[in-house]
Amino acid sequence: MARLRALETVQEQETRRKSNCLQILRGRISETAEDREERLEFQINVTRSSRMAVRKDKENAAYSYNPSKDYKSDASCILGPMSIIANFAVQ
Repeated sequence: MARLRALETVQEQETRRKSNCLQILRGRISETAEDREERLEFQINVTRSSRMAVRKDKENAAYSYNPSKDYKSDASCILGPMSIIANFAVQ
């Protein structure tokens, strides 16, 4: 599928996207309130699962520190200057 899309022309992409958009629009117009509620609940669960997976990846990340990884570029990682030195630190 990805290979086929990579070979699409700009016009073919545009046609496919418009077709997909119309198909989704028709489906949403014809859905009942219950169908809509179910669809939205499903989407909420998908989003929640995705976010939890990202958090799980970051959980305990400090224990598997990789010096070759650029942690500073990660938007969820805030690195600042060290301003507190612990009593047990070697100086």
